[in-house]
Amino acid sequence: PAPASAFSARGPVPPALLAGASLPFGRARSEGPPGRASQCAASADADAAADATGAERPRKFAILGHNIAYSVSPAMHSAAYEALDLPHTYVLIDEEDVGEIVQSDFWRDPDFRGCSVTIPHKRAIFPHLDELSEAARAIGAVNTVIVEEGEGGRTLRGDNTDWVGIYNPLRKRLGDGTGGGGALIAGAGGTARAAAYAAKRLGLDRYFYNRTPSKAQELADEFGGTVVTALEEEGEGSLGGALKEAGATVRVVISTLPAAAGFEIPQ
Repeated sequence: PAPASAFSARGPVPPALLAGASLPFGRARSEGPPGRASQCAASADADAAADATGAERPRKFAILGHNIAYSVSPAMHSAAYEALDLPHTYVLIDEEDVGEIVQSDFWRDPDFRGCSVTIPHKRAIFPHLDELSEAARAIGAVNTVIVEEGEGGRTLRGDNTDWVGIYNPLRKRLGDGTGGGGALIAGAGGTARAAAYAAKRLGLDRYFYNRTPSKAQELADEFGGTVVTALEEEGEGSLGGALKEAGATVRVVISTLPAAAGFEIPQ
């Protein structure tokens, strides 16, 4: 549950952050590309001032998305900063157009150090980043932006950690050697892409199921695997038929569908 209040080294965390309220922001006045020499110089000056006093410099983080008022990320991160006695802030930015975000004062602020990225911006954020991790490139979605500073200015690096949250518990359960078998992946969005990447890394055969078969086919074409259009034991396009043909069994079911979809694990 989200805490009713939290405190940082600088005093109470604003209740609006704990409630997941949107952060208002305006457009930056600078016309240059985000995050170059001016931000780096300002950041270096502020770092020097913080070092002189021995204080931790407050940094800014956020979750970016649209229609995400339900997110408890600000509450969780604010509580974590408080527990570690860190002066940082983590806010929610709800914006339909990712272009509005990357042109904002918040994004260009020298103290901005990164953000979580969620729907619908996981792919739309790509053109605004300088680098992509191997996982982000392979999965085709970014859920984390990391701001790194160097002599030439700041670099915005996109990563995807969704797959790690799937891979690690499955590897622990299945063991280092999975021994083969199949993974049924339900859904065809960004998280399904991460699931397919994780399943491939685990050496599992991929079976994709989605109410729009063409979307599932895109995943099969990209990550390798088989599309099934029904979860019955027999029949054209059925999961049972595909497994029988391959002489395989399903060892893992990964559903990325919302609860409202009513997906049920086949017996």
